[in-house]
Amino acid sequence: MISSVTDALIDWARVVPLELFAVLGSFVEELLAPVPSPIVMTVTGSIAAAQDKPMAYLIVLSLIATAGKTIGAVLVYAIAAKAESFIFGRFGWLFGVSHEEIVSFGKRLRGTWKDYVLLFALRALPIMSSAVVSIGAGAIKVPMRIYLPTTILGTIVRDAFYLYVGFTGIETLYRLVHGFENIESILEALIALVIVVVFGWVVWRRKRSRG
Repeated sequence: MISSVTDALIDWARVVPLELFAVLGSFVEELLAPVPSPIVMTVTGSIAAAQDKPMAYLIVLSLIATAGKTIGAVLVYAIAAKAESFIFGRFGWLFGVSHEEIVSFGKRLRGTWKDYVLLFALRALPIMSSAVVSIGAGAIKVPMRIYLPTTILGTIVRDAFYLYVGFTGIETLYRLVHGFENIESILEALIALVIVVVFGWVVWRRKRSRG
């Protein structure tokens, strides 16, 4: 299914204005986490090169794409926040962790420079899945005053990187798309494993302390 979505995005890029593809493609890419992150921006970059756009225009495309990605990231954040509130608000007793305890964890992010740097780095890092960051931030209710600016700035840097990769050559494009797709899948699996292990450890500690 994801392969079909990816192919559809690439086909769509050939028939719509470049700027429209950049913003809407980024939005779709954020909502559908399994879609490889390099796809939209590297394809956009390669089309910009084919249309003889100046390299400086990649900055404009990055800003346009960031708008779509940010809207998607806020939507994913909201869905994750609602899901966490429902699951742990009603069934937290099954896991030994309450909704309030998860929210209190997010409140530890008080807006220090370290919080901004951490979230910015997670957004800007090319091999990090953007949707995973959005889901995690929503689940622990990262304050929006931290979430929004780091999402915007980190996405600009990330998108500029992928746009440059696509702009500089088709061979580089396909090599990096497939390479990062594999790395990203492995990274997502590792992140999921770490979350499960940490969550299990927290539940075990709480049950042990209560016993």
